[in-house]
Amino acid sequence: MKYCTIQLLDEVNCKIIDLELTTRKKLSSKFSYEIPGARYQPAVRLGRWNGKECFFTIGGNTFINLLPEIVPILDSEGYDIELDDRRVNRRTFNFDPLSETSFDNITWPDGHPIAGQPILLKEHQVEAINKFLGDTQCLQELATGFGKCVSFDTEIDILLDEKSDFYQYLISIQEAATG
Repeated sequence: MKYCTIQLLDEVNCKIIDLELTTRKKLSSKFSYEIPGARYQPAVRLGRWNGKECFFTIGGNTFINLLPEIVPILDSEGYDIELDDRRVNRRTFNFDPLSETSFDNITWPDGHPIAGQPILLKEHQVEAINKFLGDTQCLQELATGFGKCVSFDTEIDILLDEKSDFYQYLISIQEAATG
């Protein structure tokens, strides 16, 4: 049995070590793409570059999003794969889920079409917000008219608990940016 290690370096990059040269060449070839019009570039004409972009290097560097295609190839080559996660998780945040009445203690300001009424979230808004709160790295596509924003003349104040991890994280980012 052959062994290799996938090192997750950050949220985008990874490196696969202990692969045989033939496997690395096979992966490098599979994940190389010819750049349109590259053959007209001086570097290609002079033989300094093959005109391809390679997303798996001979050294084993690649991208995490390619792993679903790479792992089956490693399996078929007979590799036993070990995972080495070297990503630095700076902070994890735990947010309480929202409900439709989470902001009912706040009323819409003067000048708003429903001024004076409590702010109530719709079911689909609660679902989307809670997905974001559950996974701060998630990506959602929300349609026009979904209720993502309020009109330009509405002022919303967001209060954060100064003792919360999230507040402390925002302060440390701000201090690092200005310091």
